[in-house]
Amino acid sequence: MSNNSSLAVNIAAVQNKRRVRIYIGVVLVLLSLAAATLLLFITPNNSTDSREDFLSHSPSEPFQQRLLKKRESDPQIVDTPSVSSRTLDNSQLAGLAALEGDVELGELAAEIVTLISAGMEVPPKKIEELDASLQWKVQQIDSTLRDALTTHNEALIHKVTDSPFFKNYAVDYVPAWSWTLSSKMNSYSEAAIAAIDARGRDDGGAELRALYEIRSVTGLDVHQKEIEFLEGQTAKARKSNVKTQFLELMTAGQYEQVIFKSRSEAQLVAEDPFLQDLVRQAGMALSKTVRDDLYETARRNAADDDWDAVLATLGNVPEQLRDSQIEDLERTANEIVRSQSDLAQLISRPQRLSDPNVENYANRQLEAASKYASRSARLSGSIGQLRKLLQVAALEVEVKIQSDNIATILIPGLGYVEPTLEKTLSLRQAEYKFIVRCAGMEDEFHYLDLTDAPLDRRATLKLTCGS
Repeated sequence: MSNNSSLAVNIAAVQNKRRVRIYIGVVLVLLSLAAATLLLFITPNNSTDSREDFLSHSPSEPFQQRLLKKRESDPQIVDTPSVSSRTLDNSQLAGLAALEGDVELGELAAEIVTLISAGMEVPPKKIEELDASLQWKVQQIDSTLRDALTTHNEALIHKVTDSPFFKNYAVDYVPAWSWTLSSKMNSYSEAAIAAIDARGRDDGGAELRALYEIRSVTGLDVHQKEIEFLEGQTAKARKSNVKTQFLELMTAGQYEQVIFKSRSEAQLVAEDPFLQDLVRQAGMALSKTVRDDLYETARRNAADDDWDAVLATLGNVPEQLRDSQIEDLERTANEIVRSQSDLAQLISRPQRLSDPNVENYANRQLEAASKYASRSARLSGSIGQLRKLLQVAALEVEVKIQSDNIATILIPGLGYVEPTLEKTLSLRQAEYKFIVRCAGMEDEFHYLDLTDAPLDRRATLKLTCGS
């Protein structure tokens, strides 16, 4: 009912706008005798043909075309409207011409033509009957075409749209079907064939694409229910396919591919808890794989005695995946790197090792580093080197001090020597400062460098007041 109502409104609107060439009225008058003669030979046909049949019996040369030929053959004809045709508007005259020879409505058209040809007024009831007939026939065409489009009946579409009534009248009142008279008909034909073939192969995806194309070409939604059904089926099949792919990738341990594919299927994953769980598992497995790879890399760094690289590698392990193995290896690396740095500083300045305070500090560092000597050949080498330097620093050189039994001799860091004539000291190889302090006199400063002194050498130093 909604289609019929819309077509009725459409017809009423177009009737006020259509312009039919004025020559129709003139030619109708000129052909009145011919029309009367034609009426004598018309035999009423009350058959009830199908929708396909009622459009198939129009004459090969439409009424309007014959009028046009008549007009072209007689240049003396002037475009003057017939007085009798004033009872019909332009749209009705066009419809009357289009109905000529129609199986079902040709008799009504001929009767009205006869009245016009005879110069008689067309009764209002006949005009109403003509309007209703035109509307009914347009509705029938629209319904037939919709059914044909729905079933991909291209032959029926051609049969209907090739009829004179459709081309000369109906298409103006059902503009939605104007595409059938253009090159779009070829595009529709290809899409319809594709849809039929896809259904035969049970290829829902291909059929859906074909229906999309038909909708795009025709602008009609006659396949909307089929499209919605196929969209649902396609979505289900796609979801099932994605699940299968995810499971296969998980089984193969290709967790990175699962994460990558989840990004391209973000909407589908967001709607499916099962896929979400697979993605979470893949993320955890991937993180664990990354953690294991980093740990193995760190172990190889440790085996190569590259503990700085161990720390750099373990620093890339995600916080949530750090376990006791990671923590233990990182702690060992930190201790070895720190000890190596401390020992290197002591080794670089061996003269300081003769200082008791520095010696004590060095011994504490050696004790700490020794715990990890077995894990690092480099650290073990540094430990041995520092121990030798400490041994050397512990050796002493004899220093004989000669004085005047007046001066007090101060040795910073070691103590002092009371006034004496001679005093022998055993000093380590280092630099020493001696302060000679005498009553009533300024302090005097003397320096002695034993850093490179031979151990078998005896040094003599004279320190007296005023010396």
